[in-house]
Amino acid sequence: MIADINESPELSGVLADKTAQVDANMSFSFNANVFNDPDLGDELTYTSTLDNGNLLPSWLSFNPNTITYSKIPPMIEGFRNQINRYR
Repeated sequence: MIADINESPELSGVLADKTAQVDANMSFSFNANVFNDPDLGDELTYTSTLDNGNLLPSWLSFNPNTITYSKIPPMIEGFRNQINRYR
């Protein structure tokens, strides 16, 4: 008997670290094919949170339709975030 298992999405490309200049416009996008869902017919949707699961700060926005981050970063040390993939 073969069970129908819902597989987790996988990273299939490379997301390089990005840097932004303080008080300057920033925009960063990545291709949708950077993540892959092994389950045929499943479509990925995207959200973004900080590494600790908290919402992004008010100065940073994420557009899940274009998979783009944008904003003007203030002076912050050690800022990191996480991209979440959902079906």
